[in-house]
Amino acid sequence: MKNCPHHSARNVLSSGVKFLILLFSAGLISLQLLAHGDEPHAKKQKEPAAQERLHRTLQQMPSLSTDSTRAAHRDATLSEFPSLHPLVVHFPIVLLILAAFSQLIGLFTLKRELGWVTLGLVGLGLLGAYISGSYVHPHTTDDISPRAAKWLAEHEAYAAYTVWLALAGVVLKGASLFWLRGRWWAEVVVFLVLGAAATTVGLAAHHGAQLVHLEGIGPQGNYLEMQGHGEHHHEHTE
Repeated sequence: MKNCPHHSARNVLSSGVKFLILLFSAGLISLQLLAHGDEPHAKKQKEPAAQERLHRTLQQMPSLSTDSTRAAHRDATLSEFPSLHPLVVHFPIVLLILAAFSQLIGLFTLKRELGWVTLGLVGLGLLGAYISGSYVHPHTTDDISPRAAKWLAEHEAYAAYTVWLALAGVVLKGASLFWLRGRWWAEVVVFLVLGAAATTVGLAAHHGAQLVHLEGIGPQGNYLEMQGHGEHHHEHTE
């Protein structure tokens, strides 16, 4: 039986379409293989350059194990400071102000336990004020400005007032606790004295800040007598 011409034509067309599909598929596969084949090559080209840059960076970084680096980053010792006054003086400032607030609260509660807290605060504040003014207060040189000399005199005067008021506060608060049994009028007197001590210590701190931040007295030992600065006492504390 002879083949039909139309049937033969359809077979040829179908074979041609299948061939084109196979050819197109093979082309896509080849492109994908080429694309993936380039990536490792590109990575291989980039990795040496990145490693070289990292190596150069590590070489330029200073070694933390060297003695000079350790010396540059170590903390200063107390003997290196020109004065220990800033280290000590903040304690009486905080303690005496807290003592005044504690006494104010005590006026409304009249609890004996709070009275002991107030007595402890003013006692520690007195100790800190005396030490900061007598043992760790450095002398200044004679070449400070007239304005600085005026502020220094006021600073020392308010510091002296603080010591005496804090001492009076300790005595009066102790008397109120032990003998007067926390009578209201005695507690009011104690509050007035502690409020005055908190005021004078605040004024002393204000004048001290003016000397440091406006006149530059103290930082890095500027305008200070460095020899034996912890051994001599100011006249107002003797």
